[in-house]
Amino acid sequence: MLYTGTRDNSIKVNASEAIAKGICDDGGLFVTMEIPKLSLSDIKKIGNLPYKKRAEKVLKLWLTDFSKEELEMCIDSAYESSKFSSEKIAPLKKLNGRESVLELWR
Repeated sequence: MLYTGTRDNSIKVNASEAIAKGICDDGGLFVTMEIPKLSLSDIKKIGNLPYKKRAEKVLKLWLTDFSKEELEMCIDSAYESSKFSSEKIAPLKKLNGRESVLELWR
């Protein structure tokens, strides 16, 4: 997947370059040139996975120049259990039959 600049769309870099640079040379931001598509079926499957596996499935769509091993290492480091008070990392709590809240404070 390629990333381009918000101020200059002639800029084209891969994910690792965008992450390493952080910001375009012209001061703009890096954005993807396309948005990965997920079917409703894909979303349902991903929703049933543990948080780390869900992160891996989503991030591999955006960080296409990273190997599976690199993504797993980064995800394991970012979401190691000692950093969160819940094994679920960002649990979804039901408020009632139709509404839920995603807890991002853990």
